[in-house]
Amino acid sequence: MIELIFGLSIFLYMTLSVYGVAILVTNRENLRGFVGLLIDNNHLKIMAIFPILIFVLFAGLTWFNVKWNLISIKKAFNLHALLKTVPSELSAVIFEELIFRVFIFSSLIYFSKKKVTALVLTSLLFSLAHFPENFLEVLSYFLGGIMYGYAFLKFQTVFVPIAIHFFWNFIQGPVLGFPVSGMEQVGLFQLQIVPDIFFNGGDQGPEGSVLGIMMRIIIILMIVFLKSDPPNPQFLKFK
Repeated sequence: MIELIFGLSIFLYMTLSVYGVAILVTNRENLRGFVGLLIDNNHLKIMAIFPILIFVLFAGLTWFNVKWNLISIKKAFNLHALLKTVPSELSAVIFEELIFRVFIFSSLIYFSKKKVTALVLTSLLFSLAHFPENFLEVLSYFLGGIMYGYAFLKFQTVFVPIAIHFFWNFIQGPVLGFPVSGMEQVGLFQLQIVPDIFFNGGDQGPEGSVLGIMMRIIIILMIVFLKSDPPNPQFLKFK
């Protein structure tokens, strides 16, 4: 049953992405405004808030794990090793955000005509794309999709979710040394982790933990309370 669900979701990713490309081609004369390739000083100020917030949240998670003797630092790498991870991390995030926030989202909002429906469905597909193994992981990655998708809708630029997504992955993985989406990271620190579903998520990383879910909710609330720019009249307006 699980294999069937994942198989259908892969078919949906491909179909919706291809249709999304067709929509963008149709709207190519207004592409920058249509998918939010515009950026201004307010966007830059908003993007500057999230690395600070995300670092504070992950620092708090790390502190709890140290306090309860759930992690120990085995080795620390140099700054050069850390910086070498930036291009690969950034390119992976840009690819993922273009697929989900631009191609798939454009398709879903074209069919549903409702932004909330498109946001929920995109977030569900985003969750399935991370091959969650239990309900906690399904919920965590679903909230991740809400986090990035809502930022895309509210600030009407794809650059804000790219920034949030990048710093979320970069700080927990390359900086602190936690696994990201179940993948081991070469980080500034190498950690020995005692698996705990509440504090660290074990092999899955903080994204598979209760604390990770709470952190996502805090970021979503921050997006809610931040002031957005005046509406972009061209944003997701189809021919």
